[in-house]
Amino acid sequence: ELLKQIADESEDLSNEAFPFMGAREVALRGGIRARLFRISFSGEMAFEISVPARYGDALVRNLMLAGKQFGVTPYGTE
Repeated sequence: ELLKQIADESEDLSNEAFPFMGAREVALRGGIRARLFRISFSGEMAFEISVPARYGDALVRNLMLAGKQFGVTPYGTE
């Protein structure tokens, strides 16, 4: 649901259209192109997003804003 908030409305992110271990280029709102990977090492439905470095900070900020309604929190081991 969070990705639907930042992805272009034309992107189908359903389980059927984007299976586990799937990867493809997607459009984010605002016209930014990103690589989206459906990868999970902990069992939940999870994605990794790759954007050009100059968009990284904006992506994280937009994810956090869009994710407030879902109680999003940063996650990682780095």
